[in-house]
Amino acid sequence: MLIYFITTLLVLAADSLKDYHIFQGIDYIYHENYESAQREFDILTTTYPEDPEGFFYLSSLLETLESFNPCSKTKAQLDSVADIAVTLAERKLKVEKNAYNLFYVGSTRGERAVRRALHEDWIGCLWDGIKARRSLELAYKEDSTLLDVYMGFGLYDYYLGKYLSFIPWLRSRKLKGIDELKMASQNGKYARKPALFFLLRIYLLEDMDYKAMQIIKELQQIYHTNTSLLYDEAEVYHKKGKYQKAITACTHALSLSASKRPLNPRVRASCYLMLGKSYNELKEIEKTRANCELAIRELNGINEDWAKEFEKEAQKLLQKFKGE
Repeated sequence: MLIYFITTLLVLAADSLKDYHIFQGIDYIYHENYESAQREFDILTTTYPEDPEGFFYLSSLLETLESFNPCSKTKAQLDSVADIAVTLAERKLKVEKNAYNLFYVGSTRGERAVRRALHEDWIGCLWDGIKARRSLELAYKEDSTLLDVYMGFGLYDYYLGKYLSFIPWLRSRKLKGIDELKMASQNGKYARKPALFFLLRIYLLEDMDYKAMQIIKELQQIYHTNTSLLYDEAEVYHKKGKYQKAITACTHALSLSASKRPLNPRVRASCYLMLGKSYNELKEIEKTRANCELAIRELNGINEDWAKEFEKEAQKLLQKFKGE
């Protein structure tokens, strides 16, 4: 009985320590303190090398870094870490089938499905996506209090409805996905903040500006130096014709981004381009030109599709004033 009691305490202590590093790492990501986030997840992968959690959150961090600072080293590490996370999650599930292990099989598979979609590996993406969804459903069946699963449900349903909208009975899945993400953001343990950020991305995509701004303001109460949120705020202001407010938000984001490491050329180029577009609306030609040139400079050496689109848009604005 004493051995059982001590073992239970040790398990609870281990879980508490894991949660501490997970929550710290997630917060560091959204504070854009990526080096500290990596330290937290490295502690998990070193302390618990047979468990998937550290590798899962490390792959999320690397995915974030690669989205704005692509390099072959990060890509190779990301592919490796994502595969390790899936392997470890499935190995633990074979040892003990419970809601928690099913949840991480679903989560790691879902993360890799997104990765495979980015590489246009549609068969691999579909396979991982289906297995992720099924594992999360089984996790919820085992433990209906595990509401983090709703983030996986929400992303699956929203993008299924979005990309397969030509199939009539799937169109409603988008709204279902949004409702599921709301559930995760309100009641999840680990998924609360990530689900809010995903909801923000979706509201911006769907031009639901009022709801997007509500989330921006909520998140800025916690992550007041997050430059991506400031850019998102500027985007909403620009669409509403509030160009001076867009300029203020972008200027603040650029000021904050100068001290962050690694530098985020995606946010910086986005802000300079937004400044160029806002000054264009205000008929300030020199400031428009200067900021478009700065946007292009930030993109130097980046051969990603998003960078090409940014540069194309900046060049288009510059061409407008050619010869003036």
